[in-house]
Amino acid sequence: MTVFYFYLWVFAAVGIVPIKTHIFATPENEPFLSFSDTVKTPTESGCTDSLSPHLELSTYTRNITTVSNDTQAYVNQALALAAAFNHDEALRSIQKALLYDSECAMCRWIMAYNLSPNINRPLTQEKLKVAQNTMDKLTQFKGTAVETLLIYAMKKRFASNRTTENGYLFDQEYAAEMGKIANRFQKDADVLAWYGQALMETSPWKYYDRMGKLLPAMRRAKWAFDSALTLAPSHPLALHLNIHLVEPSNHPCDGLDVASKLNLTTLRRIGMGHLVHMPGHIYLRCGQYDRSSKANADGIRLDKEYFEKCKISERSYNGYYHELYYCHKHAFLIFSASMEGRRALSTATAQSLISKCHINVVAKELQGVFQTYVSWPWQTFLRFGNWKAILKILPPASTTSLSKLENGLHSPSKQKRVLSREQTQFPNYGTVMLHFAQGFAYASLASETSENHTQICMQAANSYQQFHGGAQDPRIRGKHVFMVTMGTLLDIAKYTLLGRFAANCPEFSTFAYINKSLSREPQWYWEKAVFTQDRLPYMEPPYWPMNVRSCLGAFLLQQEPPKVRTNTFEYAEVDISSCFSQAQEAEKVFLEDLKVSESLFSSSLRYSKI
Repeated sequence: MTVFYFYLWVFAAVGIVPIKTHIFATPENEPFLSFSDTVKTPTESGCTDSLSPHLELSTYTRNITTVSNDTQAYVNQALALAAAFNHDEALRSIQKALLYDSECAMCRWIMAYNLSPNINRPLTQEKLKVAQNTMDKLTQFKGTAVETLLIYAMKKRFASNRTTENGYLFDQEYAAEMGKIANRFQKDADVLAWYGQALMETSPWKYYDRMGKLLPAMRRAKWAFDSALTLAPSHPLALHLNIHLVEPSNHPCDGLDVASKLNLTTLRRIGMGHLVHMPGHIYLRCGQYDRSSKANADGIRLDKEYFEKCKISERSYNGYYHELYYCHKHAFLIFSASMEGRRALSTATAQSLISKCHINVVAKELQGVFQTYVSWPWQTFLRFGNWKAILKILPPASTTSLSKLENGLHSPSKQKRVLSREQTQFPNYGTVMLHFAQGFAYASLASETSENHTQICMQAANSYQQFHGGAQDPRIRGKHVFMVTMGTLLDIAKYTLLGRFAANCPEFSTFAYINKSLSREPQWYWEKAVFTQDRLPYMEPPYWPMNVRSCLGAFLLQQEPPKVRTNTFEYAEVDISSCFSQAQEAEKVFLEDLKVSESLFSSSLRYSKI
């Protein structure tokens, strides 16, 4: 057992961290396709059938031992879909492959492979049973040397004494076995990629130490992916996982070549939307927001085609993909578009997060980071200073459309109280964050008009009181959002709100329910918010969708004389302080950025270039 898992279990035992290490929890009622070994007559069917149609995905080929060309075709399809993390569609494909060759041993290996825990998806009890039964039946089979070794490695992963609690031990044993196979078959790109994946799955989303260096197991994973790409430069799984391994590093732009290669070789076919979106991870980290937006918009469009053709909803056999990856792309696009300054796109995507992704329902079912996305629609309004739109949002049970709000077509007095599925009661975090957003909006309006200043500040104070009451609730604060708690995010909200309030409504500093220390300078609150945000662990997109440094910088620039320091606008690990010593170069880059779209609401600085 690694040191990481030892401490993880110790902390879990005392209630400090949850045992699950995946970003997203898996609900017990997760839609799941049941499998049978009963051989039926092969028929070409559409996606509405229980089996996958031929999707003509790619030229990706993994030659296996089989007597059927059709089985080979569906094996290729299943592995391509698995590389795009569309595991449920891959399972349907391999079920179809078994209809043409019921004795195909590697088909059952691929079935177990797709049922295995993933860096984004833990193993459910039902899937564990299916995987164990699948591997138990493989007692006598025909296969090559590498196939035989792969099957025995998978048998160890899904041994009969594996449970959902002790699974990490078997995943480590599987990774060790895959390492032996990779060392023996160093010219097999698939084996190398599967070995790297097995290593990553022993420590989901914890790949670096505190000094930013790859952990020993992850260094082996990096070697495996690099070796696979040397053999097969367009290998979809190696490209995909290489991005995940590089993006949290201190040098994410080292992954630009991989991202560009994946962008060029991505199979823009039905069911591959997640792979199309993947380069956006690196583009976002490197400040190439326009490219990140395009990657996510393309992925969303491809997902829509897939959902329409295959009749997929959040309650269908592939509902998990719909809930997880479709929502993920929307959140990504909201953030990247906002960093571009594209108000219309960012706001429209935030509307889709509610109306198309049903984020309120998804947040309750998947938990994890999706709980934070509930507040992103109104945080998007904050990002673009659309205060009036925020103030028109009703508390839970509102049916207000974000797009209509932005156009000012609705007033609170005329709202209908009819609840639809996506507008059922907000999770508690969302309600608290709505009070934060409205308090921030009121405090911002107070600086823009002298008319009714006192009344507006009073409304800001009331919103803060409501926010503060919910933000201090231990049931909310203690809830885990993967590597952080909601309390940490609510602290960022608190300091951000108090900074704006102290700057624009200083006469309310004596209000005890605002904050006993509101007599502090606004700068103090902004710096506390920055300090807290800077210590958030890596997440894509970020846990908090607004860079608080911009608020601090704006406040300091407004002072007489300006108090801005060269590191005030430093974003993450990228320092743009060189702008101040290289003004001409900075101006050149900024003007180049404006050429991306002259119609942008505002234009972002490309930090990596500067």
